[in-house]
Amino acid sequence: MCPVCNTTLAQSNSDAAKAIERVIQGRIRAGWTKSQIKDFLVQQYGESILAAPPKHGFNLLAWVLPLAGIGAAALILGVAAWGWTRGRPDLESLAVQSSNGQAPIDPELDRRVDEELARFE
Repeated sequence: MCPVCNTTLAQSNSDAAKAIERVIQGRIRAGWTKSQIKDFLVQQYGESILAAPPKHGFNLLAWVLPLAGIGAAALILGVAAWGWTRGRPDLESLAVQSSNGQAPIDPELDRRVDEELARFE
C-alpha cells in the first residue's frame, strides 16, 4: 500500500509508491524472497504497508468475522423461514372446498343457489 494515498502500489502514482516499487525491484534482483521483502517493508513502514492484514493474532478477526457474520445470517434466515412455514394454519382444514376444488364455498351463497335452483324445478 502507498503510505501517501492509501491505495495499492500498482494504483498509486505518488513518488513514495514509485520509490517503494524501486526498492522492491532492487530486492528482487538481489535475490530476496517475497517474505523477506514483506518483512523488510513492514519494518520500515509498519503493517499498514500491507494490502491485506496478516492472518494471525488480532488481525485474524478481519478474516474470521465476515465469514462468521455470513454464517450467522444464513442460520437466522433459515430458522425464520422454518418458523414462517410452520406458523401458518392449514387452510384446507378451515374451509369447505367447492366441488371443483378452486375456492372455499360461502355457505350463504350455497344456500341462495339452492333456492334459485329449487324455483326452476
